[in-house]
Amino acid sequence: ATTLFAEYILFLPFPAAGGQAPILAFLIGGLMAWGFYSTLAAKLLVTSLMVNGSLALPAALPFLLGINCGGGLPAFTATLGLAPEARRLPLGDFLSRALLAVILLGFSQPLIALLPDAPANPLRWALGFHVAFNLTAAILFLPPVTVMAKLAKRLVPDSTAPEAPFQNPHYLDPTGIPSPAMALANAN
Repeated sequence: ATTLFAEYILFLPFPAAGGQAPILAFLIGGLMAWGFYSTLAAKLLVTSLMVNGSLALPAALPFLLGINCGGGLPAFTATLGLAPEARRLPLGDFLSRALLAVILLGFSQPLIALLPDAPANPLRWALGFHVAFNLTAAILFLPPVTVMAKLAKRLVPDSTAPEAPFQNPHYLDPTGIPSPAMALANAN
C-alpha cells in the first residue's frame, strides 16, 4: 500500500520522468533523500518502483543520482546553527556528492547506454550503483581533501562576531566552585 501511495503521489505527474526529464528526476531524488532523512528509504522506494515495473532502469538513474547527492543535505542542514568548524565537514561531504552526481547526470545518456537491457534484480543493481557511486566519490575526493577543506573554510569562514560577555562565567572565583554557597556569594 505504501508503494502504491508513493507511486501515485510522487510519480503519477511525472511518468518516466527519469528518461524524459532527468533534471526533474534528479531534483525529486535529492528532495526525497533530504525529506526522508535517509538515502536508504529513498533508494528502496525507487527500487520498489523498479521491481513492480513502474520505473524503468534507465529512468531510475537520475533519481538515484539525486538521492546520492541529497544524502549530504541532512547532515549539512542539521549543523547550520553550529560553529563554523562543525559545519565545514558536512559541507565538504555535500559538495563532493553534488559535484560527482551532477557530472554523472551530465553523462547519463552514455551511462544508460552501458546499462544491461534486462537486469537480474533491480535491488542488487540499485545497491551496486550506490556502492559504485560512493567508492568513486572516495577515490576522487579523498586525495584532494586539503583542497576541499580550503574551499569549505572559504565558504564557511571563522566567526568574526565578538564573544558574548555573559555567555561564559567571567566573574566566578574558581576556588568557590566546590562550595555552592560560596560560589553563589561570589557570583553577585
